[in-house]
Amino acid sequence: MIGIRQKIAPGIPIEVWFQDEMRVGQKNKLTYKWARKGTRPRADHDQNTRSAHLCGAICLERSAGAALVLPACNTAAMKY
Repeated sequence: MIGIRQKIAPGIPIEVWFQDEMRVGQKNKLTYKWARKGTRPRADHDQNTRSAHLCGAICLERSAGAALVLPACNTAAMKY
């Protein structure tokens, strides 16, 4: 940070932000039904998955934070 401070004009504030992102969601596993001992027939089940992408950042010095909850994380969503 000292090297950065030397390259900019005095009095210009520098903010340090920490960020992280994650995806949370559900992915179904194989489903089985009750059957005779020694057999494991599969049962029909929902194969759809849903998830949300969480992106957050904080600035400790300013006690400020920002967060996004997105259905998909791509370049277009991150531009805004």
